[in-house]
Amino acid sequence: MRGGNSIGYIPLVVHSAFSEGAMGIEEWVKTAKKRGIDSIALADRRKAYGWGLLERCTSQNNLRPAFGMTFELPGGDLVLFLKEREGYSILTRFYKEGLNDDSLYGLVGIFIPQGREIPQALLEAFEPGDLYLGASLENFHLIREVSQSYSLKTVWANPTVHLNQPQRFLLIKSIREKKPYPRVMNRYRRRAPLFGLLPSTYILKVVGGEAIDWLKNTYEVAEKLLPTIRGLIPPLPQNLFKKSLRDVVYQRLREGAFRVDERFKERLEYEISVIEKSGFGPYFLLVADLIDFARKSGIFHNLKGSGASSLVAYVLGISRVNPLKYGLYFERFLNPGRDDPPDIDIDFDSTRRDEVIDYLFENYKNRVGVSMLAVFKRYGARSALYDVARAFGYSPKEAKAISSVASTRWEPADLKGIRPPQNGQLVWQMAMTLQGIFREASLHLGGVLLTPPPDHSYLFFDPSPKGYPFTHFDRDDAEYFGFIKLDLLSVRGLFALSESLKISQVTDIPEDDRDTWDTISQGKTMGCFQIESPGMMALLKRLKPRNIDELAMALALIRPGPTKSGMKDKILRIRKGQVRPDPLLFKLLPETMGILLYEEQVMQLSERMAGFGAEEGEHLRRALKNKGDLEFWRDKFFRGALEKGFSLKDTEKIWKLLLYFSSYSFNKAHSISYAWAAYRSAYMKRHHPVEYMKGVLDAEGGYYTLDAYIEEARRMGIRILPPDVRKSKARFTIEGNSIRVGLGRIANLSTNTLRRILEERKKSNFKNLEDFQMRVKPSSREALSLSRSGALDSLELDRNLQRIKLLGGREETSSPTPLNGKDKEREAWKVLGFTVNQHPLGFFNRRPPLRVAELMSVKGERVKLALYLLDFQVKEVPRGKKAFFLFDDETGVIQGIGSPGLKVPKSRFLLVEGRVRAQDGGQGIIHIERLKALPKDKG
Repeated sequence: MRGGNSIGYIPLVVHSAFSEGAMGIEEWVKTAKKRGIDSIALADRRKAYGWGLLERCTSQNNLRPAFGMTFELPGGDLVLFLKEREGYSILTRFYKEGLNDDSLYGLVGIFIPQGREIPQALLEAFEPGDLYLGASLENFHLIREVSQSYSLKTVWANPTVHLNQPQRFLLIKSIREKKPYPRVMNRYRRRAPLFGLLPSTYILKVVGGEAIDWLKNTYEVAEKLLPTIRGLIPPLPQNLFKKSLRDVVYQRLREGAFRVDERFKERLEYEISVIEKSGFGPYFLLVADLIDFARKSGIFHNLKGSGASSLVAYVLGISRVNPLKYGLYFERFLNPGRDDPPDIDIDFDSTRRDEVIDYLFENYKNRVGVSMLAVFKRYGARSALYDVARAFGYSPKEAKAISSVASTRWEPADLKGIRPPQNGQLVWQMAMTLQGIFREASLHLGGVLLTPPPDHSYLFFDPSPKGYPFTHFDRDDAEYFGFIKLDLLSVRGLFALSESLKISQVTDIPEDDRDTWDTISQGKTMGCFQIESPGMMALLKRLKPRNIDELAMALALIRPGPTKSGMKDKILRIRKGQVRPDPLLFKLLPETMGILLYEEQVMQLSERMAGFGAEEGEHLRRALKNKGDLEFWRDKFFRGALEKGFSLKDTEKIWKLLLYFSSYSFNKAHSISYAWAAYRSAYMKRHHPVEYMKGVLDAEGGYYTLDAYIEEARRMGIRILPPDVRKSKARFTIEGNSIRVGLGRIANLSTNTLRRILEERKKSNFKNLEDFQMRVKPSSREALSLSRSGALDSLELDRNLQRIKLLGGREETSSPTPLNGKDKEREAWKVLGFTVNQHPLGFFNRRPPLRVAELMSVKGERVKLALYLLDFQVKEVPRGKKAFFLFDDETGVIQGIGSPGLKVPKSRFLLVEGRVRAQDGGQGIIHIERLKALPKDKG
């Protein structure tokens, strides 16, 4: 740290916002580089949260990181830095066990004494010259005496906790310690500036000339320290399983029903050899064991991501799709030149994913190290406003009111230019200072880190409420450092498929079912995995996929990149015959009509045009994506293309396309695996509608709210039956071709009362209302909710009489006249969140007569109709932005499109005016001119 001074130094004891400081890692690196500090140390108190981000940021800025951690010992603080690779496991043990008789070889220590004594065990633990005394503004008077007593070098070690922003530091201190900000400010305002990034001139002025050597010694320490933590965690032990990967794969091959030809054999042998050489065989076997457990336990799974490119994964049962069938490249997942481990991501039925994680922890404890990744949450605008308001003495209710002004998507910096509420200006200003600041760490719900045993030799842990330990590394850290990880994800959208397969006992689903493809091509996919959003339903109607490849194309095209770039519209126009494909590209990529869509097509193009092997093609793909070594790959690509007879003009054209394409490319293996599950969802919805929609309702919705799926079920001809204390279970149940609402859907009904209803009913069913009340004893609030839901109608049809018997007929709970059907539906809406016997638009008598099912008969005309809003989004399109809507009524679902400035009422019951246009595929769409809240009936 020079900054014009003759004496510089390296701030070694740096505490970021990950522990007790107030600086972000990115801003620390940026500031240090600006100040001429080339070694960037981090020594958070008992936290390695920032290590991964530190190495990533310093590598991008050509700076040298130093990885440390601060511990509290009797008599002072001990800062430990990694010096040798061996020191990493010693540091993890120290983190867990503290100071004992073990050596601290491979570490450099700085002891910052608060008294005159240094623990003897500490003096004996280090290699000669690796333990220093730390001088600070608070202890420098002691240092001369202590250093003479112990013959240790002294190094400047004043804690740096903020970047000359004491006010933000005190604000964060106030929030973390849950103490009023004014009190913290008054107490620490004079001392706080002393823990900023101090100039050496100030240090020398306060301490004196003897500090010159202390400052110089910071360079000595920094030069000793390990500059990277890559490769510190070794692969899984090769003897983890009794059988080798090769033995298990060929055993599965003999036992399974695979169509094996020479191409299959060659690919399988190639993959096995690559996996064996890379040392990842135990990883594949461990994942295969998890999948075997899930299959035997009836837990639905689906592999996603590039792992679906592996034939070994397919044979082991990890993947559902044969990569040879869909032209998937194994090298996209793993190749001999790749030094980082493969990454296997598996989706599970959301209700049972935790069983798989429990099995992993229980079955592999002491065999491998298993822990969960961390999630590092930074301040958003809302959380910043809330925490600051609480620090300024606002009540939780007042703080929530202030924070609700901000959108959930805003960051603190987005508050700039937004007018704060009355008397909230100071809170607003202070909240903006928390931009980019870490707020809390939590457990990643599906990210698992795997190490050799014992795991405490390789990782630092924090406990979690769920009982799983989580590491000090997050997903980005694990990927950057090449740690072996596994994503076991909980996906609510798979529950309906899993549940319907279980109920119907369907085991074989043909992929060429015409009715299913008709359902998909008509966009009747509400409730279907990954293909139910309004944009996707519209795309399916235009694309009309008839096989898994084409459905995978839709899943890739729906992303923002293809839409913004115009690629989606171009493919649709080519399919419709409105545009001719590029002849050269069509020859090279006939599978997608000459359009670059998937990451794997970079590999295809480099193979077909420049003669690259699959491994080289994958390296080219990575280089294009990361903008690395492009000159080398450009020369190689051009040489290969020209040798194969392509012109310089065509080669230049394709190269430019590859450069542009890399910004929005997508993984085909991921699309194929999702298309596999999406098709099966559509199949079950078409052929087993009651079972499938029961699963959708039990999942409590998906893309849409539950009431939307209730209406979809009703449009499919499925009758919705009200909850009934004599028949309903906790969840939705099937009765013939109907679905009965579960008691668990009733608002205000406690878990204990629900349990009593089911337990008492097992003994004998309820005879009448008096019998129910005597045995269940619901509270007044619960009784009223049960009555409003219709759950007591089988015991007493008259709702007023129900309330007289259960509640004494209090005036606010009963009506002077019997309730009609519409009144009962309104009551059900209040406690269930949906109506039972009619669409909620049925509440309105004064509606225009036109219905969704009749719209195509009036295409081109200006129409007015009453609709229920299901979805509304403003999205970017090639020529700007558009507002997209999805509506429904009793007869169908319709999409709407309008200007982004269209005023949208808060009500979901809308009077929509506009013109009906025909879309590709013969479907209608409303071009909206005006929206109004549907007026309520008088009285």
